[in-house]
Amino acid sequence: MDITLYHGTDARILSMSKEERLQYKKECDLIIDTLYPFFQPLLKWEKTEIKVDGKTIFGYEYPLKLKYGKILNEKGGMYMYQNLFEKLAMIDCRNNNAGLYQYENLYLCSSKLTAASYATSSFAGGEMGLIAYRLIQGADIINFENFRPNSNIQSIMNKIREFAKEGNEKPAIVTIENIDVDYLSFEDGKPIEKDNFAEWLEPRRKRQLKFRYTKPLELSECKVELYNKELYLKIKEEEK
Repeated sequence: MDITLYHGTDARILSMSKEERLQYKKECDLIIDTLYPFFQPLLKWEKTEIKVDGKTIFGYEYPLKLKYGKILNEKGGMYMYQNLFEKLAMIDCRNNNAGLYQYENLYLCSSKLTAASYATSSFAGGEMGLIAYRLIQGADIINFENFRPNSNIQSIMNKIREFAKEGNEKPAIVTIENIDVDYLSFEDGKPIEKDNFAEWLEPRRKRQLKFRYTKPLELSECKVELYNKELYLKIKEEEK
């Protein structure tokens, strides 16, 4: 079966050696594991009450929003709280072995536009890099009293901040041809039906399917296109 799929990333990641990529991911994991425990107490529901027309309405909310939602958005941008909460929820899902949040494999998609959305969010070094960066941003704003990073942690945090610095990004789309279906599963890890898979995949422009790919692959040896306005217009025309 002649199957082509796409991967969205940052060209700076592709320029790294395999050892450098693994090291950067390892460092992002270390920062996530270091910072996440400081946020955990802020992710447990607290009972709230508000007065509306003289009536008391009870509800529940996260302390992260109650205590820091406003300042996060003021200092980190309009959607900082939302972005941080999303990443914290993803870590929780990963830690609980949720199928959609395992990061050991290569993730591919059937649409170039979908790959482009992943490329533009890879400015901190892929999904793990972005998760680590959002936690760093949140910790910088909240300024946890008991967070005293050693020199190694501080150095890695600075490395991630520099990678994510605005203006350094190089979003790229990788085209992977001749996909081996034996190494392909849906993004949540569920198996795919291999019979007539190429025909089933054909209306991919509308379906925007996503997959995991476990076959060893050197992305830098595949077709790589830097994502910019010109490429966006080309893809829009191709995917009409």
